[in-house]
Amino acid sequence: MVAAERQGVPVTLCGELGGKTLEAMALVGLGLRRLSVSPAAVGPVKMMIRSLNLASLQYYMDDLLTLGDRSLRGRLLDFARDHHVAL
Repeated sequence: MVAAERQGVPVTLCGELGGKTLEAMALVGLGLRRLSVSPAAVGPVKMMIRSLNLASLQYYMDDLLTLGDRSLRGRLLDFARDHHVAL
């Protein structure tokens, strides 16, 4: 995504994954800024995004990507709880 950003090419995601608050939080932490979600998911995803500190999340995601864990769900839930992210 960094290379695309340098070239001025937006990276977007369309699908159900972006409409789930925890998954959307991870995607935003990875650098995605455009998520296509169903109308019913707009409110919860918007509330989640407004409740998080993007810099803290990006720093946390950088560390998570160095781990060999197959699933990061538990760690993402811990981050959300510890940082009062509205899921």
